[in-house]
Amino acid sequence: MGCEAAEYGCSWLTLFFAFFSVIGINVVAFALALALDTGLHGQKILRTVFFLPNVLSMIIVALIWNMLFVQLLPALTGVEKWISDPNKTPWLLVVVAVWQGAGYYMIVYLAGLQNIPTEIIEAAKIDGATGWQRFRFITIPMMIPALTISLFLTIANALKSFDLMYAMVGPTGYATGTVPLVYDIYFQAYSMKESGMATAKAMVLFLAIVLVTGIQLFLMKRKEVEA
Repeated sequence: MGCEAAEYGCSWLTLFFAFFSVIGINVVAFALALALDTGLHGQKILRTVFFLPNVLSMIIVALIWNMLFVQLLPALTGVEKWISDPNKTPWLLVVVAVWQGAGYYMIVYLAGLQNIPTEIIEAAKIDGATGWQRFRFITIPMMIPALTISLFLTIANALKSFDLMYAMVGPTGYATGTVPLVYDIYFQAYSMKESGMATAKAMVLFLAIVLVTGIQLFLMKRKEVEA
């Protein structure tokens, strides 16, 4: 059965996963960076803890979360289907992606926050700027370069995501459309021996990634200039 015949197509899942994982990873990463930049006690340990999921192999990540979704959550909630439910699977994949990726981009944002000149912040305080005003008119504009690279990487990685979804749902997800477009291309090329269709889809995906990331870079670079 192809993804087109499934309840949720591979293209739908790819776009869904890309949209929500990009937002989730960047929001969580930025929030963690802001928290660590305030000088929390034990922040070096916290950085390590938050960054640790990013250094784990995808197989280890899949084993950890499969155990949670297949054994722990059903035992706690009484609901048996989690990772095998096509309605829940896309959201669960986003959760895992955010858990694993937020720590890496937290470091990017933290570096950007620490590069903001303290003189500008102190001058704003002397002028009577509130915390929100300093955040809105100083922190955000000066974080645009970090935001640009983080969005570029998260969008590109999400659109071509393969290993996370394959490791979490496996080939059985192909029947319900809970695999990304990249896996659909792989399946058609190597299992269904439809190399022509697989190549066409690969080219469309490539052009889509180039277009989306290109537009994002153009818009964010313009924001950098304006800032």
